Amino acid sequence: NNYYVDPICTPSRSALMTGRHPIHTGLQHNVILAPGPWGAPLDVKLVPEHLAGLGYSSHMVGKWHLGHHYEQYTPQNRGFKSYVGYWNGKEDYFDHSDLNEDGWGYDFRRNMSVAWDDYGNYATDIFT
Repeated sequence: NNYYVDPICTPSRSALMTGRHPIHTGLQHNVILAPGPWGAPLDVKLVPEHLAGLGYSSHMVGKWHLGHHYEQYTPQNRGFKSYVGYWNGKEDYFDHSDLNEDGWGYDFRRNMSVAWDDYGNYATDIFT
């Protein structure tokens, strides 16, 4: 009777959303960086995809961090009917930007659209 959790977000999120240990999804080593061209494997159903088959409608707010380089990796293409939040691993909660070694960028979305109108609004207020 053991319980294991990963100390960083992408492996933990992949385990939660797939029901598989991250070593079985290929996401066990590190986080997905902003330019990373991969994500949770497309041949593995995520929880919202399973729930949709049972008649549920899933919606998501907050951090995604399971891949976004290609549209098929994004939340609305992985079973969520709607999404509000950011795709990368971190952001400023007011201006919704991320600064890393690859540059600076705005990362806040409503469904598949960049949510420019949310600039300057506190993320927690938007989410709630």
